[in-house]
Amino acid sequence: MPKYGIHHIVLRRAIDDKLMSGSSAAVNAAAVLSDQPDAAMLGAVGPDLFFFAPDYPAMQPIIALYTNYKKVLDLWEDIIAPIKQINEQFIEPVEDAVKDAVADDAIALIEMLLKELKETAGLFTSAVQTGLMAGVVGGLNSVFDPAGVPLIQNFFKLMFTPPLQDGQPDDKWYWFDLLHYRRTGRFARHLVENATTARQKAYAFGYLSHIAADVTGHPYVNQIVGAPYRLNMQRHVTAENFMDTWAFDHYFNESISTTLLQRLALTDSTCSDDIASLLVTAFQQGYTTGYPWAGGQQKTLLTADEIKETYTTFHGILGILAGMGVERPEEPFPGALAILEDAWKDVIQSPPSPPSTDDINCSWEDMLGLTSKSAACYKSLFESLAEWLAYLGALAVWLIERVHELIDFLITALLILPVMVLLALLYGIQLLLFELYRVAHWTLSMQGFLFPLRDDLSNSVSTRLIEASAGCVGSLAPNQVFTSQVTRYPRRTQLGDSHLICPFRGNEADGRIWNFVTTNAPMDPRQFIESLPFSKQNLKKYADAGTPGEANNAAREGRVIGNAIDLTAFMITTANDANATAIARRTCFANWNLDSDRGYGYKTWTGQVDPTAVTNEALHEAP
Repeated sequence: MPKYGIHHIVLRRAIDDKLMSGSSAAVNAAAVLSDQPDAAMLGAVGPDLFFFAPDYPAMQPIIALYTNYKKVLDLWEDIIAPIKQINEQFIEPVEDAVKDAVADDAIALIEMLLKELKETAGLFTSAVQTGLMAGVVGGLNSVFDPAGVPLIQNFFKLMFTPPLQDGQPDDKWYWFDLLHYRRTGRFARHLVENATTARQKAYAFGYLSHIAADVTGHPYVNQIVGAPYRLNMQRHVTAENFMDTWAFDHYFNESISTTLLQRLALTDSTCSDDIASLLVTAFQQGYTTGYPWAGGQQKTLLTADEIKETYTTFHGILGILAGMGVERPEEPFPGALAILEDAWKDVIQSPPSPPSTDDINCSWEDMLGLTSKSAACYKSLFESLAEWLAYLGALAVWLIERVHELIDFLITALLILPVMVLLALLYGIQLLLFELYRVAHWTLSMQGFLFPLRDDLSNSVSTRLIEASAGCVGSLAPNQVFTSQVTRYPRRTQLGDSHLICPFRGNEADGRIWNFVTTNAPMDPRQFIESLPFSKQNLKKYADAGTPGEANNAAREGRVIGNAIDLTAFMITTANDANATAIARRTCFANWNLDSDRGYGYKTWTGQVDPTAVTNEALHEAP
């Protein structure tokens, strides 16, 4: 699913670190953006907003997933309520009642609350185990079902493959794809030129920042993935989820799920009329005037009402995301965990062991990236993802069974249990249910459906989806000589290949530069967010390229555009400067391929691609 966290960071940093201290045009733009933060940040979401447009086929199943997840979150709150009520009966005097049994006058209330807890826990475990995927992926009933691996792979292929990959004429494309691959800069220019109110200007400037982050960031993502979006959608989406989570953790020390809506400042659940009307105008001017629709068949433009509906859906998803920051339960009193470990060792059987291969035995700690065996175990895991999902399913069943056993034990032993043991075992029930939630969330995030939890950022999976040094194609320094020996991009994959390992089915013939890195900067998303030096000269070189060959030649010369923050500042300043030169404006509003599909610094090429050719000079910039 489209990602908004890094786009927010790029615009926020561009305003604070660059525009506020720039030229008068920059300072003026910074004031507009700061005064209208919701419009600005909605602009930074850019064309990704239209993932939720009515023409996009993945919208309904994704809405179903988030709706199902909301039910799980609501049930979690229902579980916590009786536990809190029991804790409140004793938490103050508990230190004076270490060995005391539960008072007679509290027995009836606690027994009632425990029965309520048992019923709610049953609903929660059922919702996690079988309810999350209802209406999402056809034929898949459980998130832990190993048979679901090919079903989910096929879901991503069917729902997310851009029609252009299948050679469909552009009137069959989704607006989400058209806005990434056709007239991208021209559409942004229409937004800027037609913006008259402060909110419209803030939105248009924010939209430019999205383009800047895509142009600089997608080469980095493609390096991690080993291919552009159209060839490996599931790995692309999963990597961006992990990068966004990493970025919010690094820059804000926050969970992106919990704070994204707040940071985007989107307090209104409806899209304002002025932004909807601005978008309608930009669509009309960008995709009707002189646009060469295949066979003269124009794609139906989005109406203002459809744009508002799209925003409402998007806002609703962000609202559900805000509730996903479920935190690990805290001890009800100091020493509760020690009491718990002692109390349940005789009633809790050991959990199932992770599967092993002929070469290596892996523990759960190994798989979480906490040991020296983690890298080897990671490879083992994702070459046999179905086997590991079966293990996670067995672990989920174990957690569910232990929850019910503990609740039954508490109900029957209530008359003889010391208060502290009661509270400790209730804490144990919370921990077991949290682990069930965490395992389900981790499974969904591994598959590309959700942001991972912050606690999962340090494991081997995350590292390989976040850091350039672990990317599927090697890094190129700006001064490195390009040779055919390092041409390994883009790589192909096929159904049945795990998206969590690098694609290995050969590569498309025409050799392209995919990304640049510098060794004196962090090998993580900070590379493209803030570290790579910005060059207007190099930017112009790519913007002026008339063919893919010219763009690739610029890349072979080691020309690096730079980082997203500086590029954002340049584009917004140029757009707001009435005295900007025609050359600067042409560079600012270049029609970039926002997925960097056919290589670094590539534009919106069109034409018939020869899959066997080393170069495709027959391609030209789309009109």
